[in-house]
Amino acid sequence: MALGDNLVVYYNLDENTGTTVATSINTANVGTWQGTLGSQWTTAKLGASSGNFNGTDNRVNISNATILDINGSNSKISLAAWFYLTAQPGNGVSMQIIRKGYEAAN
Repeated sequence: MALGDNLVVYYNLDENTGTTVATSINTANVGTWQGTLGSQWTTAKLGASSGNFNGTDNRVNISNATILDINGSNSKISLAAWFYLTAQPGNGVSMQIIRKGYEAAN
């Protein structure tokens, strides 16, 4: 079995422009940058560019697609992220690298 056989999404964060983040596996699961925008792209260690999160409110939101549901036959998942901290968070500061959840509409 090859690595990509069961891979559902893979975000390179290498677009280097705009507010859309595409997946290299499934184009239906496009992400959108949210928060304070303008410097969300930076030079990457590998590749041409990378996502740049400001540590306050920047995030990439991925819509709640059925392929991303965690239930039934999809109950076993693995998540991974490569990141580089430019500063340590202060005491009592919560950092989230990956979050999977559901927020009901009001």
